Amino acid sequence: AEAVRGEVAGNGDVPIAGAHTLGEAGPGDITFVEGDKHLSAWHACQASAAVVSDSVPLNGRPLIRVADPLTAFATILLRFRAPRTPVADGTVHPTAFVHPTATLADGVSVG
Repeated sequence: AEAVRGEVAGNGDVPIAGAHTLGEAGPGDITFVEGDKHLSAWHACQASAAVVSDSVPLNGRPLIRVADPLTAFATILLRFRAPRTPVADGTVHPTAFVHPTATLADGVSVG
């Protein structure tokens, strides 16, 4: 809640291990609810908590109330992502696809 300048409603001690959208979130995840039209999806969702606007009522799970739930959720999502390891200069990452006819200039890296 502090990271997104939000206010916790409900139990703020629930452990959160990931961040996913309403359709993908499960126990231990935080999700977001943008607008009242998504309330039925929130009630059906298994997420442990949600980032919401002021209009979303408590339903037994903790909420983080913010002015802009989508932007706040994006900030939270970034906190759960592993930091990217930069590709060394002049290398092509093994998972990258470079067309066989492509020519790369000296020092170009492909991640």
